[in-house]
Amino acid sequence: MNKPVLFITGASSGIGLATVKHFVSKGWQVAATMRNIDKAPAELRQLQGVKLYQLDVTISESINAALSEALKDFGAIDAVVNNAGYGAIGPFEGASEAQIRQQIDTNLMGVIR
Repeated sequence: MNKPVLFITGASSGIGLATVKHFVSKGWQVAATMRNIDKAPAELRQLQGVKLYQLDVTISESINAALSEALKDFGAIDAVVNNAGYGAIGPFEGASEAQIRQQIDTNLMGVIR
């Protein structure tokens, strides 16, 4: 029987990294994605059943490439965790239009993509 496969964005730290570890401990295989796989923590690289993929949720082509590679490697995906995102610190009215656009592009449009 094949192990189920999780596809997760934002897997390099925090909640994403903890989620990868949790699913691996439950016997899942994981397609762990992040903007820069060169900066993936060593503990993530050492987990059995985890493969790393470069993915930036603000770039559709990046999403399509990572998804295609994961499907090629695992054959199917059973669950998706859209975890990629970030929080801007400070008062909203102090943010520039570019900062607000980037936040929306990552945290909202990234999930929609």
